[in-house]
Amino acid sequence: KLAVRENYLQIVRKVVKTTELPKGVKETLAVIAWKAPVLQSDVIKIRTNKGYNHIAELHDTGFISKEKKGRTQLIRLTQKFMDYFDLGSEQEVKEKFRNIQEAEAKREDKETMLELR
Repeated sequence: KLAVRENYLQIVRKVVKTTELPKGVKETLAVIAWKAPVLQSDVIKIRTNKGYNHIAELHDTGFISKEKKGRTQLIRLTQKFMDYFDLGSEQEVKEKFRNIQEAEAKREDKETMLELR
């Protein structure tokens, strides 16, 4: 992991072309972090079937843990995730996603209003 100040970010992006996690896997990890703890089936609804491979990779690399929950898996963030992204707790993760959740709620309200018309 490399932490860089905002004003140096463009320079570093020119030098470092690849990241530890591919873009699709990071997107799946973002969904998991946003909804955590989350059922694997819910992640797959959002990320489609490609999410299965992403979840397996994230589990293998230690960013998430899985436990059996009925016919699916319950996915949780691990300490490695917290350390990697400099977060102290799941509560801090929730704070990062609060704005996204508020925007989603507003969008759902608008869709409901349009359906009622």
